[in-house]
Amino acid sequence: TTPLAGDIVKGSKTVVVIAPDIAAWVTFAVINATNSTQNWSLSGSVGVIANDTNSGDGFTQPWTTTLFGNESLFNLTAASYDAAGSFLSNDTQGNIQVDNAPPNVTLDIPKAGTVYNKLVRVNASAGNDTVSVRFEYRESSTADWKSIGTAYVFPYTVDWNTAPLADGTAYEVRANATDDAGWISLS
Repeated sequence: TTPLAGDIVKGSKTVVVIAPDIAAWVTFAVINATNSTQNWSLSGSVGVIANDTNSGDGFTQPWTTTLFGNESLFNLTAASYDAAGSFLSNDTQGNIQVDNAPPNVTLDIPKAGTVYNKLVRVNASAGNDTVSVRFEYRESSTADWKSIGTAYVFPYTVDWNTAPLADGTAYEVRANATDDAGWISLS
C-alpha cells in the first residue's frame, strides 16, 4: 500500500494497493492516528469505508487530503476480499502526516527601521515542520533578491556581513521557510 507509514501527503494523493490475485474488491479507511474511533473514507466522509471493485487499475483510489486536518497524523488501512466476500488480507500504514499548508515564518532580526553595520545575526521563527529557512536581501524598491544564507535547524539563524554594502542605503530582508511537504512561505 502507498503511501507508506511516516510519509507526508498533500493535495490529492493516489493510494495504491497490491492485493492478492483473487481479490474482487478492496476497502479503504482513514483513521485518526491519535483517536482510533474517528474514521473516514478517502473522500472525507465520516464513518464510511470506500470500496474499490476495479482490479484493472490495481485497486487505486484518490485520497483528498485537503478534507483532513492539516498537520495531523492518520493511519490508512486497506483490506481485500474475494468474490464471495471472504476476507483475504489487510495492510495498515501508520502515522501518515497530512500537510496542506505552508509553515508560518516570522523574521525576528533585523527589525525594520533599525540601523545595522558589519556582522548581523539574521534570525527567524518558523513552524515545527520547517526543514529550512532561506534568508535574502535586496536594496529597497529593487527587484533582485540576493542570498544571505540558509539555516536548516532551529534556531533559524545565519550571519550576514553587511560591511560591503553601501552606508545609508535601505535594505529589505526576508525569510523563506520550507516545510517537510515542500510548502514555502515568505515573511
